[in-house]
Amino acid sequence: MKYFYNGKFLNENELTNTSPLSDGIMYGYGLFETVKVKSLRPVYIDKHLKRLREGLAKLEINLIYSDKKIVEIIDELIKINRFDGALKIIVIKNKNMCDFILMMRKSNYYYKDYQRGFNLKISDVKRNSTSKIVGLKTINYLENILEFKNAKTDGFDEVLFFNEKDMLCEGAISNIFIVKNKKLYTPSLENGLLSGIMRMKVIEESTLEVIETDIDRFFLENADEIFLTNSLMEVMPVKTIKGIDYNCRKFEISNYIRNIINGDD
Repeated sequence: MKYFYNGKFLNENELTNTSPLSDGIMYGYGLFETVKVKSLRPVYIDKHLKRLREGLAKLEINLIYSDKKIVEIIDELIKINRFDGALKIIVIKNKNMCDFILMMRKSNYYYKDYQRGFNLKISDVKRNSTSKIVGLKTINYLENILEFKNAKTDGFDEVLFFNEKDMLCEGAISNIFIVKNKKLYTPSLENGLLSGIMRMKVIEESTLEVIETDIDRFFLENADEIFLTNSLMEVMPVKTIKGIDYNCRKFEISNYIRNIINGDD
């Protein structure tokens, strides 16, 4: 597998001249996007780049590549590697400039996952809705990774975060939607969460009413159905949270929304 680093296509095991004193390494100062590659094409790449640009502007990181050039490099990288899965775009602050990295990996979601649905746990860690980096997809991702790994070790597929007001926020790697009386509810951005690309696609394209609001534990536990979204899994049904089974309707709404997103409905 090859990856792209600051103007060069390199083999996976090739060394680079990354500075150990860069802001990215010293402080986790940088952003990333994870893009689905399907039929050897990056999915929703324009939306990913738009969110990336907005984040770069907020963090005052100067990326010399234009969106057009980035897409050209992505197309070349996919052509070289020739597999579908996940493309990761990484921009790391390095003094007055930045390091720009593109890499690919295989995706880990399979048909059987959508058939059985995910089992979730709830983290004891609280999200800070007033954080300066809320809404930014930063490379400072350690809290998410630690909680996600703990959940996997405990036999779960994903972990949910609530904020300091005990309102639902998001998963470690996903956004969440609650189905109640054939309406979709999702935490509002003010609660301290990342506005995922697939979250926005569901809001924009769903034929069901979507309400962005505060969601407490009682509302979550009394949902008719629940599903998660991110760019790779797209729409993933939830089977259980804390032992509560949400599969009584065979993931009817989750499957319906996934079909809409995929253009099958």
